[in-house]
Amino acid sequence: VSTYFTTAFSTLCDADIVDANNEFVDDFEDVLIGMGPSNCWYQTALSPTNRPTQSNWECAANNSYREPKSGTGYMSIAYGNHSALTRNFTVTKDTIYRIQTYARGYNANDVLHFGYLDNDGFHTLASAAVDKEYDIYYCDFMAPSTGVYQLGFMVDMLNSTVNYISIDSVVISTVNVMKRMFSYRRMIIIAPISAGQVIPTLID
Repeated sequence: VSTYFTTAFSTLCDADIVDANNEFVDDFEDVLIGMGPSNCWYQTALSPTNRPTQSNWECAANNSYREPKSGTGYMSIAYGNHSALTRNFTVTKDTIYRIQTYARGYNANDVLHFGYLDNDGFHTLASAAVDKEYDIYYCDFMAPSTGVYQLGFMVDMLNSTVNYISIDSVVISTVNVMKRMFSYRRMIIIAPISAGQVIPTLID
């Protein structure tokens, strides 16, 4: 369990259902430049933080540091931030799920964490040092109980000065559905596919 913890945790939207017949896909095309997360994505400043009242994740203006993979919408986070980006999903016991996104960084030590958020903070299931060009990164996990989980991403850049991470085209579903959707010619595996990883705590 991560030592990170939140100053506040709340949810407003109904959970998205992901199962053998339903996948979740978001290209962030509803987000305009200068906007923070919307459409039921939650941004949570984690403790410790240098920017407790600022918008950490945003659709930033394109530059050499960050840009969308395609289209105009995406989510990006800059140095000095320690923040999670998550949303609600309903999952089923003993089913293996995949959290997937295209991601890019700016420096070799730009690390994107995959996991879930609850009242105790963000729990990292897997982490990946992301390249300067967009590529697919994903994390597989097995749900120990049927219920609602706040799944997503976390970045800790408190001690960074020139680091940026951008994500685009998020897809979450069961592993079997994802294998039918993607060929994974350039896959980067950051968690076991066969057994998955069990989340120890169900969100209340």
